[in-house]
Amino acid sequence: MKRTISLISIFFLIIAITGCGNEKKLTCTQTITTENYGTQAITSVTSFKNDTISKQTITTEITLSDAMAIYKDEFFTSMQESTNDMLNKNGIEVSYTENENVITENITITIADLDDNSKDLSNINSEESYDELKADFENNGYTCK
Repeated sequence: MKRTISLISIFFLIIAITGCGNEKKLTCTQTITTENYGTQAITSVTSFKNDTISKQTITTEITLSDAMAIYKDEFFTSMQESTNDMLNKNGIEVSYTENENVITENITITIADLDDNSKDLSNINSEESYDELKADFENNGYTCK
């Protein structure tokens, strides 16, 4: 009886230490600054379950320079138009915010909720592993952790 309790305790301790479902997150960022336009910061947070992509959120934040601030409405409209085809699609959420010189776009893609049309729009290879996606981002100038 004592041995059975010890084995059960060890089993639950292993589960607690390793976690269930092998979930990981990969966060990659890239910031580009130009004197004329301002700064564009992109952050991608990708969730993995069993080394397969389950969800990805991409946030693009554009901070316009003072010289470009007068064109904020045009930048905002252009950003919205570039993702119009993603609106109201299964598994894809798109939102925008703007204040002063900053425009932010958030795109969240939940792989399990995508239908065939949404999968094509998302352009995500859900079979790509954590290490493969990290290498892809880093090869494109992102810093990942």
